[in-house]
Amino acid sequence: MACNMCEEATPAQTCSDPTSNPSSTGDWVCTCAMPSTSSAVAHIAHCKFDECSVAGRCPAGQTCFEPDQETEGDWECQCDAPYYGTKVAGAAACERDECETHRETCAHEGQACVDADKTADGTWVCRCVDPDTGDDGQQKAAACESTLECVTNAHICADADQHCVDPSAASQNDWVCECLSPYVEKMAGKQGPAVCELDECTVVCATCQQPSEAEEKFCEHRGQACRDSDVTTEMDWVCECVMPATGDAATQAEAACTLDECEVACLSCEQDLCSDEGQACVDPDTSEKSLNDWWCRCPAPSADTNALHPVDQCKHDECTDATNAAVCTDAVPTQTCLDLNTNADSLMDWTCRCSFPSTTVVTAMAALCEHDECVVRCDGCANTTCTDAGQTCVEPDVFTVGDWLCQCAAPALGERVVAAVPAAECVLDECGVMGKRVRIRE
Repeated sequence: MACNMCEEATPAQTCSDPTSNPSSTGDWVCTCAMPSTSSAVAHIAHCKFDECSVAGRCPAGQTCFEPDQETEGDWECQCDAPYYGTKVAGAAACERDECETHRETCAHEGQACVDADKTADGTWVCRCVDPDTGDDGQQKAAACESTLECVTNAHICADADQHCVDPSAASQNDWVCECLSPYVEKMAGKQGPAVCELDECTVVCATCQQPSEAEEKFCEHRGQACRDSDVTTEMDWVCECVMPATGDAATQAEAACTLDECEVACLSCEQDLCSDEGQACVDPDTSEKSLNDWWCRCPAPSADTNALHPVDQCKHDECTDATNAAVCTDAVPTQTCLDLNTNADSLMDWTCRCSFPSTTVVTAMAALCEHDECVVRCDGCANTTCTDAGQTCVEPDVFTVGDWLCQCAAPALGERVVAAVPAAECVLDECGVMGKRVRIRE
């Protein structure tokens, strides 16, 4: 059954027993197939292999990331800062939005920063914002021609890293400040700065958890939650553990989360199944990605089968208790201690069993070993000595060895008490008194 557990695991594992001695139980081992080197004693192993340990997985300027060592083919190449980009099982296409560095240069002039080619350096420009017109400024502010009210009010918006918009030349006092991407307007800036916010957990931007539409959201891709505590600043988003997992949040990185399935409540958790049976719950791997690997451990002195199943099969051989065993082995004659029911809840049912030819068995105490040498067949017993001679075997004391005797059948007289000598010499004196016996001793 133990080996079946290993072979039926996913992926299949190899079962081995390092000690073939029948008295050595619960030491079988499940070993994962290469390239994993994981193994586990008496339960299914968690086959782990860090695919990033293979040299040359990612090119220079990229870092290999292994999200789950139990899943094959999920390693990623992640671009090193300030570049961004991720690809599963291959080299990433690294990009860098230079406007993250130079946006303020353009915003100060009420212009928008645009990086048309994020795979190359030196491609950012400042671009005029409608209704202003003018050629793009290559790595500098553009020469824009302003009209209407933004001619005199553009600096108010620019000081707030926003740009000025005058929707109508025919109307007065209708100019507004508008947020520059990737910021989102929460309150319009009428004749003044707008209220702009950037939730880096929900917006796609170079500093956000999702740098581009082609990439996964960093935290959610790892089974965690993203939180941006201050939407007025950049690069402050964090990954947080999702309940019931616990752990400290990590800024722009994966949080180190733990999930002890013996301690918390969840669909895959123990939920008091072990404790209800008087057993202890063990979770060998408390990673949030390692689920359904908890098991129940029997309390001492029960033998622990360590099987990966909800409630353990606890065994307790009471003869392994030195005190119980000594009751039998120190008896005269020496006896054998035997516990036929080793269920953990079956106590005080161990027995002392006499050695052959006695068949006496007594529960939880030393036995008085008796055997009728006229009935049991053994070396030194009567066996058929008396019956073959037509006589009757008599056992005067079932606790004494070698005291059986053959007794003559009436009306003959005589008996013999030497077990090693053949049957009695019977005498029939027809003139004698009835019932008188002659006892011959040698």
